[in-house]
Amino acid sequence: MHRKRALGSNAWLLAMVFVLGSTVAASACSCAPSLDVDQELHRADAVFAGRVVALELVLSSDPAIGVSLEQLRATLSVHSAWKGDVGEQTVVYTVFTCCVCGFRFEIGEEYLVYAIEQDGELHTSICTRTRLLGVASDDLEKLGHLTPAIWAAPENTEPDPASE
Repeated sequence: MHRKRALGSNAWLLAMVFVLGSTVAASACSCAPSLDVDQELHRADAVFAGRVVALELVLSSDPAIGVSLEQLRATLSVHSAWKGDVGEQTVVYTVFTCCVCGFRFEIGEEYLVYAIEQDGELHTSICTRTRLLGVASDDLEKLGHLTPAIWAAPENTEPDPASE
């Protein structure tokens, strides 16, 4: 009889692990099948390449679902843009809260970013083709047929004496 209780509590423990494990898996990120470059370019509101110069955690709440989420606010120094209203310094947000598909930016790294505009802000996630620039050669090859807007510091800011 003592053995039956031990077995019964082990079965209960195993059932709880299964239920809790299923709950965690159900809340994990799930993306639709990956789009190709042309499809992602069409879907995105902004496509650009740049280096992350600042990261900040910000708390935002979504009244529609009644949940507060941590978001990562990434500021990028943009050197090329193929689509969207993107400036030399552009901010993009991604969810930082566990299991919600947020993209993990790192300061100093360069990325190719595909972003969607929501409420006047650019957002990205791991469900887009956003990736490190060093592994985005397929994307860059496809984007190559477009002329990117490229920002560069002016070579000479002094007035040309010959033009006076």
